[in-house]
Amino acid sequence: HDATVPHFPPVVFWHMPRDRRVAGWVERVMSMLKKKYFPVMEQHCNPLPLSDTFFSDWTEAISPSSSTLMVQALRDAGWLDKSSFLKRDPLAYEQDWRLALQDVPDVSSGNISLTQNKAAVPQLMHTAYARHSWCAEG
Repeated sequence: HDATVPHFPPVVFWHMPRDRRVAGWVERVMSMLKKKYFPVMEQHCNPLPLSDTFFSDWTEAISPSSSTLMVQALRDAGWLDKSSFLKRDPLAYEQDWRLALQDVPDVSSGNISLTQNKAAVPQLMHTAYARHSWCAEG
């Protein structure tokens, strides 16, 4: 192989394996790069459990007490498994989790927004499920 290739900067693909479209693309591109001896590696954004302070840990806009109420509302509505991971894709069942949170006081008062692409909660739900959005591992 070409002696100059090892000096090429490494490529790191950091993605959510649950997003099959992106995962397939990453697999194809990694294979192509490896055949050309490019340094390449893959990292995964994995699902995150919803601890009581999950939401408040990620944004100052949500208090720890509101976060606890939100997580409990999701648990009561059957959204969390026994380890506090989301059971369903929040992007596919958006109205369901919004209904589960509607009676949390700071949500019902409008202090916590659930507006898609404009508020923290929908993005954090997607991050927790690890199929769509962004991650902070690494």
